[in-house]
Amino acid sequence: MSQDFKTFLTNYKKHKLERPDALIRRCLETLSQGNGSGVDDNSIHDALFHAACEVGDAKLAKTSLDLLKKVFPDSIRVGILGGRYLELCGEYEKALSLYTELLSKDVCALVRVM
Repeated sequence: MSQDFKTFLTNYKKHKLERPDALIRRCLETLSQGNGSGVDDNSIHDALFHAACEVGDAKLAKTSLDLLKKVFPDSIRVGILGGRYLELCGEYEKALSLYTELLSKDVCALVRVM
């Protein structure tokens, strides 16, 4: 590899590259090599999830989503990724229902803080 994964990911985001295939390849390479990349595995799986959705790879997206759900079971952000996965699978009504539920949780949490 010509550059480490952290540099690659920083450049990918900074230059708003539209190459999810390259991002998937680099994420999978980095994960398979063990993580000496300077980027935590959760961030890699997040990037991998988004790239998999971009290319329509539901199986790969589901794998990353499941790993993120294990680490962050109550995360609204990961819940939103679940909605995006449902959209990828064409389950729009379920996605809308999930988004509504997540929004309700977020509003309730915000009210408790105030």
